[in-house]
Amino acid sequence: MVAALRPVAGRVVLHAHDYFLACPNGAFFDYRAGVTCDLSPMSLGCVTCNCDKRSAAQKLWRVARQAVQNRAVSRMLPEATVVLLHEG
Repeated sequence: MVAALRPVAGRVVLHAHDYFLACPNGAFFDYRAGVTCDLSPMSLGCVTCNCDKRSAAQKLWRVARQAVQNRAVSRMLPEATVVLLHEG
């Protein structure tokens, strides 16, 4: 899907309706500990932290998906704009 946007990459806007563009579990939250996560997304600490609300296996799936997504976006859409709507 990302490759199809390459011809119009300068006009692409990615809508960040959640945090999955950065955080593998989509929330910057450690569901197991019940606290906000301060780890850098995709760092060794992040990848090895069992923070997913479902399971450690689900976290590994999300990390793999995140790695593929990050690589595709950085290679094919480096100039894309990311927008996160919020009250502020």
